[in-house]
Amino acid sequence: MLVYVEFGNRLSSASIEEFHAESQEKFVDPQGDDHLILNLARTWRLGPTWDSLSFWANDADDLKRLDTWDAAVDPYTAPLRQFRKVTRIVRAGFYKPLFAPAPGNAPFFYIEFTQPRSRSGAARLTALRRRAEALGEGIELVAGLERIGMLGPDPGDLVIWGLDQLSRIERFSAAEKGSEESIEVAGVYARYGKEYT
Repeated sequence: MLVYVEFGNRLSSASIEEFHAESQEKFVDPQGDDHLILNLARTWRLGPTWDSLSFWANDADDLKRLDTWDAAVDPYTAPLRQFRKVTRIVRAGFYKPLFAPAPGNAPFFYIEFTQPRSRSGAARLTALRRRAEALGEGIELVAGLERIGMLGPDPGDLVIWGLDQLSRIERFSAAEKGSEESIEVAGVYARYGKEYT
């Protein structure tokens, strides 16, 4: 499986209502091979400067998927032109998941932008599961994503946690000790259209 992430910003000329109307959900093809597993927006201005993060998953195991997209996507179609009037995709990245992402129904997400201390996927996964237990009720491990090469913004990898309420972020500082990840920065996100800007 590959996960492709787009990091976007609302253009200053676009209202929040226009931004929400042009969600990436309009590009979902129910019959297609690409699945929008998470569509998030930064909330309470907590975290890196990207306003939105869209996570697309595909069962491909190599970057040939990029060739398929390049051949199929017409950047001048009306939906893409309209989307670009309100959103600028600042960066994008390709990632390999440590396990099948499980987005669940959490209303909020805490995302850690990490530099791994170990490249052993098994060791990282074990450490993440230990942290998930330590973090306790109301927090679930959604995804651990390893950047492919340099195809994505620094520091590299992403760890995504689902939260049942925003105040759960208080628990993360204690649970980071002994992590297999060097956490460079973190952000707080809501499902797209539900964020506080």
